[in-house]
Amino acid sequence: MHASAGITLVTVGECAPEELMRRADIALYHAKKMGKDQWQLFEASMDTEAQRPLGLPTTSTAQHR
Repeated sequence: MHASAGITLVTVGECAPEELMRRADIALYHAKKMGKDQWQLFEASMDTEAQRPLGLPTTSTAQHR
C-alpha cells in the first residue's frame, strides 16, 4: 500500500473549512506528482498554479496560431 498526503497549516479562524480542504487537496496533487509515498506542505505559489485553466493556450501561445 502507498500513501501520499497534502498538508496545510493555518491559524484558527484564518479560513473556512472548505478553503482548508481546498489547500490540502492542492498540496496532495503536488505530492502525487512527485511519486508514491510523498507528502507536500501547501505553499501560496501552488494556489496560483492551481488557478491556471488546464488545457487552454496562454496569451503568447494563442497569438502564434
